[in-house]
Amino acid sequence: MKTVQNTIPAISLEDGVVLKSIVQQEQVDKYLQPHRMELGCLWIITKGTARLSINLSEYSLLPNNLVMIFPNSIIQIANASEDFACDVIAFSPDYVQDVDLVRQIVSNMETICANPVVGLFSDESVFVTELYSTFSRIYHRLRLQPSANHGLLKNLLMSFFYGVCSIYDNHRMMGKEIELSRKEQIVRDYISLVFKHYDKERSVGWYASKLCITPTYLNVAVKDVRGVPASKIISDAVILYTKSKLKSSSDTVQQISDSLNFPNASFFAKFFKRETGLSPTEYRERNI
Repeated sequence: MKTVQNTIPAISLEDGVVLKSIVQQEQVDKYLQPHRMELGCLWIITKGTARLSINLSEYSLLPNNLVMIFPNSIIQIANASEDFACDVIAFSPDYVQDVDLVRQIVSNMETICANPVVGLFSDESVFVTELYSTFSRIYHRLRLQPSANHGLLKNLLMSFFYGVCSIYDNHRMMGKEIELSRKEQIVRDYISLVFKHYDKERSVGWYASKLCITPTYLNVAVKDVRGVPASKIISDAVILYTKSKLKSSSDTVQQISDSLNFPNASFFAKFFKRETGLSPTEYRERNI
């Protein structure tokens, strides 16, 4: 089972689930650099405002917003107000073992990935706040009782997830479906593919073939929608991952290079410096 270490800054527990309130500026500052989330997270925004980037897509965060972040997402906070605060539930995918719940999450994954931030209605806010409060009390009580039955905690978390999935589903059904142009849909699908395969594939042609279009048309679509070449999306994903590893892990440059399937560490370092202006070692030293 994965740990929460290097996933939620300043937390290191062996449990499959952990609660954390982000209420101090130094806690927010830990997310100002790209951070790869090895675990899944639910954020409940309680105060203030911020901008949150999830896999290169930006969202505004406001009080009473609910945010679902799937494992392996790369996030970064910007423009957080001084009073920004949120409650976080981080969990290992292994912890979520209820078959029906997993099926519901998977069925809602496309909707959640497209719109991971939702504004809660008053009744939804009360539901989420009360359930989180109950979950928090039981969680902290069980932390003091190692021999306690943790099945209660897991069942309560399952209830929380069912409620969250219902909220996303209700918002999808009540809201008007956003009509995407052909190019916008291609770009959305392209970015989703990139964040699944950037550690193995960095050829625009490979992604174009998966999308059943030509590399030329993919580049035109990305350029029209995002204002950058298609190759820039791949480079940005690789750089985001690299920055998160340099900042929050002890992996060597060689290990990071190997994990991204570069031919050698020298080539990888040149790529990183070309994109950022710093060598991997220089970036790490400036962000320790």
